[in-house]
Amino acid sequence: EVACRGLGSFGSQAISNILWAFAKANIAHPCMFDKVAYKVIDCRDLGLFRPQDFANIVWAFATAKRSNPRMFKKVSDDIASRDLRSFKPHEIAIIVWAYATAKISDHCLFEKVAAEVACRGLGSFGSQAISNILWAFAKANIAHPCMFDKVAYKVIDCRDLGLFRPQDFANIVWAFATAKRSNPRMFKKVSDDIASRDLRSFKPHEIAIIVWAYATAKISDHCLFEKVAAEVACRGL
Repeated sequence: EVACRGLGSFGSQAISNILWAFAKANIAHPCMFDKVAYKVIDCRDLGLFRPQDFANIVWAFATAKRSNPRMFKKVSDDIASRDLRSFKPHEIAIIVWAYATAKISDHCLFEKVAAEVACRGLGSFGSQAISNILWAFAKANIAHPCMFDKVAYKVIDCRDLGLFRPQDFANIVWAFATAKRSNPRMFKKVSDDIASRDLRSFKPHEIAIIVWAYATAKISDHCLFEKVAAEVACRGL
């Protein structure tokens, strides 16, 4: 039906939602993805595309493993011309996640995002968005020392890490280890919080990522590793 009507009759919001749905349902329709890419590339003015439309589209392409460097470049060029204050934290996080996952290292985009995070302050982003942004920077091999340091200090100074999900911890320590930005105080703060939790709420891959990160960052936290060993024994291999 989309092919029959033509993309022009759907509009950016509808198309981005349809593409998101195909990727979410794990149905990669090469022809439709290619047509959307060419529509974006050939579009003279992307002004009608909302931040959420961009987030949906690049997320869909990255998730469906349909990398199209020219389309990603066209999107990032348009984003570069916009004021990121109009982007919600989760939209920014999704966009950089998609570029990193698709292995599109757009330094200008990532620098603009780092500047926006610094301008707004970490408090306005929340643990999930920040952890995803940090993961994307490390995945894209863009180690932004200032931003990594600010995240470390935010974690260290946080009185209650209860809002941090296991996946947030996994993303953050993985990013620090991958970017070779070791911060023993931050790692200790995270492991102390994990020690107070029931590891049954952690998925196996989250536990694996966390201990991998500590080992890679050369942070030997015996209490953490003992807790993990006990959890593995309890669940069974």
